[in-house]
Amino acid sequence: DLPNLQPDEVKALCRQIDAECHALTDALLPVPWAARRLRALDAVGRGSCVTTADPSPLPSEFVEALAAHVVAAGGGSCVRHVELGLQRLRDLKTALLRANLPLVVSIAARHWDADVPLLDLVRAGNRGLAKAVDRFDYGVGSDFSNYAAEWIRHSIRRALREPGLRR
Repeated sequence: DLPNLQPDEVKALCRQIDAECHALTDALLPVPWAARRLRALDAVGRGSCVTTADPSPLPSEFVEALAAHVVAAGGGSCVRHVELGLQRLRDLKTALLRANLPLVVSIAARHWDADVPLLDLVRAGNRGLAKAVDRFDYGVGSDFSNYAAEWIRHSIRRALREPGLRR
């Protein structure tokens, strides 16, 4: 029941996530304290200012967390617009996650050891995949599956080093 996306479809989905993240950033700018925080995050990340003309928005994990905070705090008249943008962003990320779950299973199976339950490795790989979805920048030019595979492997290797994971 998982969608089988082609590389160009994954790229299009990543572009939509970036666009939605950018739109969410624009929706947050009318909230004064959120705009200050966005500008501070952007200055730390790139040394520039958040503008609509900026082609690469902040990482979606930062924007998503700030938007959730604005919604929870009841940040004025733009709350409904921010809620809708936040939901669209989460839906797009979920679609990208679901499309790449077979990649997690295949990498976890390659790292599987008789002492470690496969389900634990898949769980660790899912954390890596989620991190990859949050941090991927399609504008860099790399393929998402390669980028995600590195995060998945890193998370699995970290889980394998945990002493409590062995049977």
